Amino acid sequence: MNRLLFTTFLFLIMISAFADFPLKAKLKAYVLHQKVVAELTKFHDIKSFNAALEKLPQDKKNEAKKLIKEFDDHFPEEVLVAFIHYRYLEPSPEKLEDILTFLMISKATVLRDQSQNNPHALKGLKKFTEHKKVTPDNLEKLMLPLYREKAHFLANMKDDALFYDALKSSPLFYFDLSRYLGSETIVSMGPIGSIPGHHYELAGEVDISEHLRSAKQNAIIDAHFFVQNKFHKEILNWVKISSPDTYKLTLVSHHEVPKELSQTLKKYKSPKVELISLQEEKLPRSQFHEHLHKMHYLLIDPFEKEGRLIHHDQVSQIIQGPIVSLFYGLLLHYSETPNFLDNFPESVPHLGDKRISLSFSSPDRTFTNLRSSLIKLIVEAKKSLLLDQFFLYDPVIIDALLKKKIKDPKVEIKAFVDMSPRYEMNGLPNTLYLKELTQMGIELRTKKTTTKNQFIIDEKKILVGHPHLNPDTLDGHHFEAMFLVDSPQLAEESVKVFRGQWKDPKTTYRLDLENFRVRINGETLRKPSSQVVNDIGGKLLRNRKFILR
Repeated sequence: MNRLLFTTFLFLIMISAFADFPLKAKLKAYVLHQKVVAELTKFHDIKSFNAALEKLPQDKKNEAKKLIKEFDDHFPEEVLVAFIHYRYLEPSPEKLEDILTFLMISKATVLRDQSQNNPHALKGLKKFTEHKKVTPDNLEKLMLPLYREKAHFLANMKDDALFYDALKSSPLFYFDLSRYLGSETIVSMGPIGSIPGHHYELAGEVDISEHLRSAKQNAIIDAHFFVQNKFHKEILNWVKISSPDTYKLTLVSHHEVPKELSQTLKKYKSPKVELISLQEEKLPRSQFHEHLHKMHYLLIDPFEKEGRLIHHDQVSQIIQGPIVSLFYGLLLHYSETPNFLDNFPESVPHLGDKRISLSFSSPDRTFTNLRSSLIKLIVEAKKSLLLDQFFLYDPVIIDALLKKKIKDPKVEIKAFVDMSPRYEMNGLPNTLYLKELTQMGIELRTKKTTTKNQFIIDEKKILVGHPHLNPDTLDGHHFEAMFLVDSPQLAEESVKVFRGQWKDPKTTYRLDLENFRVRINGETLRKPSSQVVNDIGGKLLRNRKFILR
């Protein structure tokens, strides 16, 4: 029976990859998720909520408390509070409909994310959705309209007693995920998840000018990335004079538009050039590494077969497939482009055999799943975790690595950590938790050359040029994207390079943590003082949210 179940599971996963990617449904699901999550941030004050509840007429108060008692174990606290608020305190059928739809699709999303490697989760997904044709890759297309219809019906029921009975009789709100997922820690990848059908390659330096000129219709590029190209004036002149009539260049600004770019755009003014802003300048800046906010990307013809996304860090990733148009949709959503989905196709084709997961932090800081996605990778690792990092001092990630080593001591964990002279304090803050890691058996070295910001999981999956593992980035202070590529072949090539460098004393060396000395304002502290500074810094960072409160 188990063999038959697993064979069916593999078959369904394989056939789903041949269908087109339901672009519009996926973006609608994300927009809903982001909208509700932003709404839920208003409902942290339980004391004020209880006070408002007590002011309700007695019959309404009784109905509200009955719902709270019934669903307290089934809804997250913020969701339940918002749910009661928009039913009884400030009635809004529209917002209640969004919350109910969000609840249903979110449970299905958790099962979707686990079903990639767990046939029992796929069985649970079919049981939960009650739809024989549902797969992890068509979930939003099939179920989002049905959940929206059900939520609309429930949210607009006038009679409170009937509303209560309708909710109570719906298995969707009582569905026990642990029955299919077990007692293991479950972390969802968020509303987007893993997407099949991509070509993927790693490149060294790419000719941005050549890519921009190759576009047939649309080229979209980060404004800071564009200005850094020494030929950006020539490109603007080409767009104005020689580009095809259908050509359009969109520059995306995250903070203020660079002064040089503003002046250049006036000189080469053209209706074919558009500047959009993601409005990040309205938000408070990051706490530590202000220079890390720039994510370099370029999109070429997002809806065309030859469309591609170039994501540049130390190396360039070139991606072709559904994520290109999906990423474009996210940019338009956060630039508050009205009705942008009206011009999007229902679906786009799969173009290759690589499955890629997209995690990111939104420009408006209402959403980030970078840290949770990384924790999921750490928790689920079976064989090895190989890291090559600029920064490795996010306390949550550090604790996840430590707990992983305690629980699964056979899992190999090795990390290159950047300790280059550019750190003014001789390695701090990267040194904050390195001693803890080594004491737990996690091996550490540093490079004499530049790090790659790379993360290889079980020699099967790889993150390249991913966000830095520091609190600022993983808290969502910068617009960042993370592409997890499921490719044993690519991972194997990267593992060979990693292990070769690990053994090469000419390019790497072991960290001498026992003799670490902090350098402040040009003066080097003694070893005992350095250790005190390091230890206190680590403790403060671990408890920073409590301290700030």
